[in-house]
Amino acid sequence: NCLVINAVNDGYPEQKFNSQVKRIGGESKPKGSTALYDLTDVYGYNNNGEQNAISYKRGFFLTDNRYSLIVQDELELAKPNSTFHSFFHVTENGVITINPDGKSGTIEKGGEILDFTVICDADEWKLEKWDAVYIDPSMDRNLLTDDPDKMEYDRSDISKIAIVGRDSGKLNISVKMSVRDKGREYSEHTFVPMESWQIPDGELPRYPVLDKVFVNGISYDEFS
Repeated sequence: NCLVINAVNDGYPEQKFNSQVKRIGGESKPKGSTALYDLTDVYGYNNNGEQNAISYKRGFFLTDNRYSLIVQDELELAKPNSTFHSFFHVTENGVITINPDGKSGTIEKGGEILDFTVICDADEWKLEKWDAVYIDPSMDRNLLTDDPDKMEYDRSDISKIAIVGRDSGKLNISVKMSVRDKGREYSEHTFVPMESWQIPDGELPRYPVLDKVFVNGISYDEFS
């Protein structure tokens, strides 16, 4: 996953080279874990010296007994009417489907389904499915040359969820991903500031585990 603020066609990433990410918090318990980071040094100014963000925090929250993951960005944009692109990449021909509500969807891969929902408070935003292409196709070396030595790696089996929008001032983006599991209940996805995230106390529930299988009354020793 990556966020791009005020993308421009200059050949440079909208992140500052040789910058540092600071870990500012987090904890782990049996039922979940959190990790909080300050990305202001990376995104505050780009390599042209232009300020894009006054502050930027990102948090990760394993919740719902570790069956769901929340990735949350809380930032203050430096420029009025800033553009942003938040991408979640899916490899090896995973199938992305955007639901009609435009705020949720699924990823299907290897017989498994991952549900995702998006909460965004931007003035203007949309949820889309993209191929793994540049924001500006004119910068994509794979489209500009037939010389394999000048191309990047093959991205034909990669797609991505794209949250695309425009906003001023404070911006919050929260994405929750949950493994679809029959009979399992998940908490509702609501926006909670990452500094207020709470992991429930207690141990993970225990489920029955098969340790032996009998076929016609005979133990199947190779079962695992």
